[in-house]
Amino acid sequence: MEAAGGPDHRRRLTRFYFALAAFVVVGFVAAFAIGDDREAEADHAGHYELGSPSGCLGRSFDLRQSGQFAWISSPDGAAGGSLRVSDGEFTGTVECANGDEQTVDLRAAAGRIEGRVGTKRIRAVRTADEPPPESQATVRPSGVTGMYSLAPSSSCLGSEIELEGSSDDLQLDGAGRVSGQGTYENGTLRGTARCADGTRAEFSGEAAERKIQLEVTPLTKPSGPARPERIEASEQREFSATVAAFLAALIVVMAAARLCGELAVRIKQPRVMGEVVSGIVLGPTVLGALAPGVQAAIFPSDLILVLGVVANLGVVLYMFMVGIEIDIALLRSRIGHAVAVSNGSVAIPMVLGVLAAIPTYELVGPDVGFAGFALFMGVAMSITAFPVLARILDERGMLRRPIGATAMAAAAIDDVTAWFLIALATAFAAGGSGAEIGVRIVLALAFFALMFFAVRPLLARAFAASGSETRLSPTWLAVVLGGALLSAYVTEEIGVAVIFGAFVMGLIMPRDTELTKDASRRIEDLVVLVLLPVFFAYTGLRTNVALLDSWELWVLAGGLLLVAIAGKFGGAMLAARVSGMGWRRSAVLGTLMNTRGLTELIALNLALDLGVISEALFTALVLMALVTTFMAGPLLRLFDPRNTLGSPQEPETPGPPVRSPANA
Repeated sequence: MEAAGGPDHRRRLTRFYFALAAFVVVGFVAAFAIGDDREAEADHAGHYELGSPSGCLGRSFDLRQSGQFAWISSPDGAAGGSLRVSDGEFTGTVECANGDEQTVDLRAAAGRIEGRVGTKRIRAVRTADEPPPESQATVRPSGVTGMYSLAPSSSCLGSEIELEGSSDDLQLDGAGRVSGQGTYENGTLRGTARCADGTRAEFSGEAAERKIQLEVTPLTKPSGPARPERIEASEQREFSATVAAFLAALIVVMAAARLCGELAVRIKQPRVMGEVVSGIVLGPTVLGALAPGVQAAIFPSDLILVLGVVANLGVVLYMFMVGIEIDIALLRSRIGHAVAVSNGSVAIPMVLGVLAAIPTYELVGPDVGFAGFALFMGVAMSITAFPVLARILDERGMLRRPIGATAMAAAAIDDVTAWFLIALATAFAAGGSGAEIGVRIVLALAFFALMFFAVRPLLARAFAASGSETRLSPTWLAVVLGGALLSAYVTEEIGVAVIFGAFVMGLIMPRDTELTKDASRRIEDLVVLVLLPVFFAYTGLRTNVALLDSWELWVLAGGLLLVAIAGKFGGAMLAARVSGMGWRRSAVLGTLMNTRGLTELIALNLALDLGVISEALFTALVLMALVTTFMAGPLLRLFDPRNTLGSPQEPETPGPPVRSPANA
């Protein structure tokens, strides 16, 4: 590394910071001035019931939408197609259940859709929100026996029914006098029932996974035409059966994560990236496309909420561990170079991301305000995966070399900066008036100040009082974990993301103490082996590459990838060069800072949960995170083929970075 600290070096850094500040100001002002006049396509996604059955779509259909792109399908997946949207008008083609292809021309407004599918005119009413991104696979069940809860409650059938018997002779039983008979064939249920008041009615419905979209039509009515009831019947499961199904899914998830992790190591990639890929393999992109019935059996719809809760618990504990991993002493020792590199590798991609948000917003942006969307786009471009970076440096023997120490220090600053920016973006994404957003930001700052200036000294004194103890007592371990969970809860209530609180709790833990290391070690195996694979699977269920089904979306995905690389790699390399490094070292540092990995996935899932990014954009950004992380190894071998900036080490060399949560 070149000598630093002389007058020329200081002048270069001063000019760099002035130029960087000007770039940030001009970029943000221009982006928000232009973006303020842009409008995203209004959101019309949801489940729609047809006024009369359609020969193509059946009795109902699901409509998914990502800005100007939409996907229409029958609940059982037998019919479907891709549409374009412009000012509420949906056009395109759909492949019908019978295999025919028909043109679509529909107009949506105020929860209703009217228009034509082929030559037939249809009218439909939105009766429910669209299915969540993680439950995209729809399969016709082989049978429909079981207990079902009805929503809304039926005036004929009540709030709960049971179906039993064979498919060609189903018996319907309900509360009181409710009974009936029916048949089930190829996803369609039909029959007649005696209602609670003694009258009779016909019922029919389309089954998909564990739900039946029922239509109940009275056969006798004192006066006027019979009006059908439209009801969603959801199959109930005994609690013990739900637990068993979750355990089975967990075994599959853990096995897939370990297998793909081993394969990743064999091709010289971080194990955690193989585990991330395992989640995508289990999702609609691979398993759902090749064997949708198998995927639906492993991840039934009633397990999705359970998986989401467990995944978020894993993320909370993971972020707590990431906060612990940040080495404050390392930051102080490399502060000069690290600050310049970190500033360049955050500010430049952040501005490019905000500028890229302008065309992206109109194309695939959700129906939310531009500010929150743009801020999350900027954050997505500027993240570095601190734990994944630690593993790459350890494998190449760069951790204790100047370039590795600088990269770790810069990545640590990046991480702290990124989570504060995510907290800010979340505050904007939550909506509300300027005063409400301001209150969220003030409360977040007050929380941070309380944790650093009140809780941190208390923890330091408590740990110091333990003397030579090297293992936390169960009580103190419960206090530490409870503090992480409580911090996450508080920031969620404030409105600045549950993960921010856990990260801050890890950040204030006492450094260089055996007790802190013991706390991290004792929760690491649970997080790495069980909880994070669930998060990967949950992310994979939300990632559907099939949504990128047009050249425009692939161009968008490629463009965002180029913006991400140019901003992060280019920004870090430029900052390193200005701070006194040679071009080769600067390129190596840019490569290291360009790894996004798991940290990026956490931010993207948060944005999707908040509705700030759409499903198609989520998929494109997940691919960007994977590509930018996978390219690190090959680029390092290109820029430093003999590893002169590191020294080969055995993979199992002990040391704190190897214990990083990304390393299992």
